[in-house]
Amino acid sequence: SLVREPLYYEIARAAGLKTPRTNYAALYINDQYYGLYVLGEVINSDFLKNYFGSKEDTGNLYKGNIGANFADLGDDKAKYKEVWEKQTNEDADDWSDLIELCKLIDSTPSAQLKAKLEPLMDIDSVLTALALDNATVNLDSYVGLNQNFNIYRRPSDKRWVWLVWDPSL
Repeated sequence: SLVREPLYYEIARAAGLKTPRTNYAALYINDQYYGLYVLGEVINSDFLKNYFGSKEDTGNLYKGNIGANFADLGDDKAKYKEVWEKQTNEDADDWSDLIELCKLIDSTPSAQLKAKLEPLMDIDSVLTALALDNATVNLDSYVGLNQNFNIYRRPSDKRWVWLVWDPSL
């Protein structure tokens, strides 16, 4: 299992996705060895600054928790908070961009979805991430349990980017 997470991220990075950096750490407590662990970079505002630039780190970042999908749950942000976690701009507590995205995805006929989403979403990041999760049988993701993924709305172009997170292979 120590090889899987870093390998997944290396494949994701090679496929063009923005991915957390990983490293290994040997844990010793009072000179007693407790094992080898994988250290993974957290997806937060520092991650956004490192991968998108200092002017691109102010958008809204959401993490999908168990059951997160793009269903229209209405206008009450409390419903979205049950399955989504806002990772940036928490004090503003404005969920309108995510609510708007879910409404669009849920109400658009599939024949028109690509045309509607292309101006709003980095489609390549979404399809690459979903293909990677399917190819590696990462069921602890959107394709499995609807969790452990992030979406980020870049402030410069208002487009959503998919960010992989915490593969459990």
